[in-house]
Amino acid sequence: LGSVMSAYAQSGIRRDGNWWNELSAGTKNAYVTGFFDGIDMGNEFSYWGILSTDAAKGIKYSSDPAIGRVEKSYGSYFAKFLTNVSSTQLADGLNSFYQNYRNRSIRVTDAVWPVLREISGVPKSKVEPLILQLRRNAQVN
Repeated sequence: LGSVMSAYAQSGIRRDGNWWNELSAGTKNAYVTGFFDGIDMGNEFSYWGILSTDAAKGIKYSSDPAIGRVEKSYGSYFAKFLTNVSSTQLADGLNSFYQNYRNRSIRVTDAVWPVLREISGVPKSKVEPLILQLRRNAQVN
């Protein structure tokens, strides 16, 4: 499976709804699991360059106030949109999202956001403008 995902990543294939719908259920779950891991790594990347190391004390620290804002933002979004969301649940949400043929040109990485918003209980009426914008963006990209 790892070599399959690696081949997808390197092949230049546009990972949108058309691509998503061709995947097996197992590959979809593996992709979403990797997506969750990527969120964690992205969080770490957002502050690693800001930290300094005190070798004598063996600690990392920062005097940059941005680090606190990054941690607060990540924690807030994670708590609201990712707590108790399983890879299967997100994959099911993407399956539902891509049942609408108008959404199929939207990249998977963009589709995750409206799906997570709906899973978290944001009303469809508030998610729909985002979906419409993602459709317009997908036409350009």
